[in-house]
Amino acid sequence: MKLWIVLGGCLLTGNVFAEACMLESNPGEYPNKWCMENAGAPTNVFNNFCSGSADEANTVTNIASCPKNSIATCKLTLNGVNGKFVQHVYTVSLLKAYEMTCKNNVAGKGVWKLK
Repeated sequence: MKLWIVLGGCLLTGNVFAEACMLESNPGEYPNKWCMENAGAPTNVFNNFCSGSADEANTVTNIASCPKNSIATCKLTLNGVNGKFVQHVYTVSLLKAYEMTCKNNVAGKGVWKLK
């Protein structure tokens, strides 16, 4: 009975599965890691962003949600789409580039936050 209540609640809220992708480049001693998390954008739009980011990464792993131990985040509100993405940055070497990308993103308005 409890399982049906949980599943029913997920269906009503539209959150059956969280959507995120963990990306990593330069595998080895000093990998660069970042994660894209869907915060309400249509699934097809999010999948396009995730697969487009794969061009920058050596590995892409689809996960339920991004780990919360990032050192910075970019909350991106998309132009013309009802929804947002949250990009989590885990590597110091990515901070400057991702801050500039977040603040000057042509796809929407980004809010950068160091943790």
